[in-house]
Amino acid sequence: MQREINHRIATCKSSSVRAKHSSQFRSLWARLPVQSYETKIYGAFFAAALVFSGLTAYDRWHAARAKQAERKAASIPIPAEVLLAGRHDFLGESHARYTLVEFGDYECGPCRAMHPSVETALAAHPHDLRFDFREFPLTAIHPRAAEAARSAEAARRNGKFWTVHRLFYTTDLNKLNFAQVLWTEGTGPPLPDDDDAVAKDIALGDKIGVRQTPTFFLCTPEGSVARLVSPDDVSLFVR
Repeated sequence: MQREINHRIATCKSSSVRAKHSSQFRSLWARLPVQSYETKIYGAFFAAALVFSGLTAYDRWHAARAKQAERKAASIPIPAEVLLAGRHDFLGESHARYTLVEFGDYECGPCRAMHPSVETALAAHPHDLRFDFREFPLTAIHPRAAEAARSAEAARRNGKFWTVHRLFYTTDLNKLNFAQVLWTEGTGPPLPDDDDAVAKDIALGDKIGVRQTPTFFLCTPEGSVARLVSPDDVSLFVR
């Protein structure tokens, strides 16, 4: 743009073409500042409009996801107090308002992949969110899942559940000796009570419609239960 202006000015200085281009020069010179200022103004308005429309679209998307989660929550035929009955060894703030519950299988690939997201959600809401894990081994397709679940419940009975839980989710189960793991943690072998604990979790999962792992639920302060697609959906409820 500046090169064009300089060229027009130089051309207009030539006596042979001054008359021909003087009106064009004056028009260009007079209009340039206005055009430049208007361009900046229009650009600013355009940028603001883009930002506003982007925020509005995000708000609509966020609201739609929240409504979808609420509709799913309404379809859960069980209150939070039933889902959390008898539970006391939560991961995170013990008196948090919200409880994320996972029905999982230690040999399940998607469960293992979601494990970091659970920890991320807990870190994002350290005072408002706690986590509970329910055993739901899919024994028809995962041969070591039941033994892992029994061993984890044996560790829970001895106050070592979350250490063993994290180990099982972050280590190839085929490389673990469950008895050795429990011995290292100072925990004895699984007992019939541990089998009962696994069976109760499976029965509860069946009752509320768990068909695959992982399945996540969020218990709210109002006592309702929302079914989540992933731990990332916690942010739709916990602000």
